[in-house]
Amino acid sequence: MSTVRKIGKNISFMILSRAVAVIVSFFIFPFIVRHVGKEVYGVYLMAMTITGYFGILDFGVMSALTKYVSEYNGKKDLNMVNKIVAASFTFYALIGVVISVLLFICAQHFSNFFKINISDVKVMKELLMVAGASALLVWPLSTFRGTVQGLNLWNVDAVVNIVVQVLNAAAAFILLSSGYGIVQLFIVSQLTMILGSVFLYYISEKNLSMKIKFPYLDAGTFKTIFSFSVFMFISSVIAIFIFQVHNIIIGYFISMSAITVYAVAYNIQGYFRAINSTLGAPPSTMAPEMEGRRDYEGQRNLLFKGTKYMSAVFIPVVLTMFFFAEPFI
Repeated sequence: MSTVRKIGKNISFMILSRAVAVIVSFFIFPFIVRHVGKEVYGVYLMAMTITGYFGILDFGVMSALTKYVSEYNGKKDLNMVNKIVAASFTFYALIGVVISVLLFICAQHFSNFFKINISDVKVMKELLMVAGASALLVWPLSTFRGTVQGLNLWNVDAVVNIVVQVLNAAAAFILLSSGYGIVQLFIVSQLTMILGSVFLYYISEKNLSMKIKFPYLDAGTFKTIFSFSVFMFISSVIAIFIFQVHNIIIGYFISMSAITVYAVAYNIQGYFRAINSTLGAPPSTMAPEMEGRRDYEGQRNLLFKGTKYMSAVFIPVVLTMFFFAEPFI
């Protein structure tokens, strides 16, 4: 398959995946809020924000993983691909333990910092403890999502995301209609995420015939990974501050329900970011593969044509939403 067709196929599947996510979110968000209430859903969003902040401990390794898997796959150096995957898996297994411990600590002391109703303290504690337990599997298994993306199998990743989104929506409808709460729904969402990652491991193993060495502690491989990941780490720190600090500020100074109200408008901005990442993600991993093949002219074309097409799609959508944001909300 040609590079252009592969990128087009991956973008098509990514657009489908994001479209499903937006549609599911559009309908399931008000359904959940009606059943659990603004205060409880605000607690849920706060728990997800706290969990999201620990994503900074990724240190940019996911970006390095996808880059080097793509690049060395382009060179047909599967031995080095397997080393990168094994080192990343070892790193994420360690980080998963660290984050699990930190989340369990947060579960015991979060009420000292946020304005949470006494009746919702138990919910917050349970959400953080579930997140802490699932981190032991979610983090190391995330290695294989990065591996599949590095192999430019974004279509497979998109299909898994669609299935997970649909399953979570069905679970929300069934559980909340049956009288269960946000904690049980969160448990199911974590389980579907883990199952999706297990399937991505199967796809990775099938394409690379890899055998994960654990623990894998080769200094040279880690040096290669961190020589790139440190720059992505700096970028992610800035992004977290820009795009996630608002929930912390609102929760500290106002209330949990105010976070839910703010999220209604904030989700619109999130849709634009989703469009940007949907169109930009597949080309971003194709470029390292071209690097591995020394196809520098292809990289130039990818950069200039990709920028042109993304601008042609993205700018009109943003300008249009200026006029429709208020009725949409």
